[in-house]
Amino acid sequence: MKRVVFRVDASLEMGSGHVMRCLNLADALSRGGGDYQVRFVCRDCLGYAVELIRRRGFELLLLPLHDEDAKPEPPPAYAAWLGVDRRVDASDCMVALQGGVDLLVVDHYGIDARWETVMRRVARRILVIDDLADREHNADLLLDQNLVARMDSRYTDLLPVRCRQMIGPEYALIDARFAEQPPVAPRSKVNRLFVFFGGSDLQNLTCRALRELAALGLPGDVVIGSGNPHRAEVEQLCDGSAWCLHVQTSRMAELMVQADLAVGAGGIAHWERCSVGLPAVVTAVAPNQVETTAMLAGRHACIDLGPGESLAPGAIAGAVKALCNDPVRLQSMSAHAHGVVPDAYGARRVVLAIEALWS
Repeated sequence: MKRVVFRVDASLEMGSGHVMRCLNLADALSRGGGDYQVRFVCRDCLGYAVELIRRRGFELLLLPLHDEDAKPEPPPAYAAWLGVDRRVDASDCMVALQGGVDLLVVDHYGIDARWETVMRRVARRILVIDDLADREHNADLLLDQNLVARMDSRYTDLLPVRCRQMIGPEYALIDARFAEQPPVAPRSKVNRLFVFFGGSDLQNLTCRALRELAALGLPGDVVIGSGNPHRAEVEQLCDGSAWCLHVQTSRMAELMVQADLAVGAGGIAHWERCSVGLPAVVTAVAPNQVETTAMLAGRHACIDLGPGESLAPGAIAGAVKALCNDPVRLQSMSAHAHGVVPDAYGARRVVLAIEALWS
């Protein structure tokens, strides 16, 4: 049995994006018949990502909290998100992984090659999941599932020569249930909306969207995470309305298939929407979503409203109304979206690359 450990960022700043893509890969490994023992390692911190891991049934090791303030050494830019100095974090992880692991999967913006080099003492192979390309890595596999400029070259000087790169949405780590959905014809009319601004939605864009869209009178589904700090307000807006609220749902694939147009954020939701040909009106809620959203808009797969913090009043409702009145553009966006992610087997492709490490 091969031992696989995920070192993932479960901090409140990151929401649940890192954890969700790692959970989807962990599920693929567990189902793939490769005889894997999967565990997760996170720093014990606030946020609901830790609960997500436990709900999916994976063993979770929590690294201890430390009284002293973190004094990270730059780079990387997000080193403070480790919560401790990188050397302390590496030491804690080595203690947690006594006996060694066959594969260490790292998905954390605060980790770079220095940390990974130390962990070589206990890890036979290392897979890094990244989308910033802003620091060096010591990895055997590098996965970046995003669509950005210079996709094929931006990691060239940041990785060992031996490292295999898996770049682009064909490797998107989305839930296997998206692959189980029936084919959907390109949308040509907006009858139902789907609203999702990420699990935490710290900017409270869900409530803003619901207020703006109320005048259009369209029904739809609203998804939030269990840790959404504005949950009570969202529930109040949905109560007695045409909106159906889903909290921490496992029905994302089904709800997206039923919808004709999505309103929400970027991140992993980009690839989920594209896999079922769902056009979208998107606003970026994190800096790493800006370029990918713009790229998708350039491919006519979504409408890019720009960053959430600078969103113009009425922009969401205006974009949705325009698409309601333009069925030709809606249908084109739907077809282009599906062309970006024509299937939902990204996690399976990554598992095959992992299997090749042992051959």
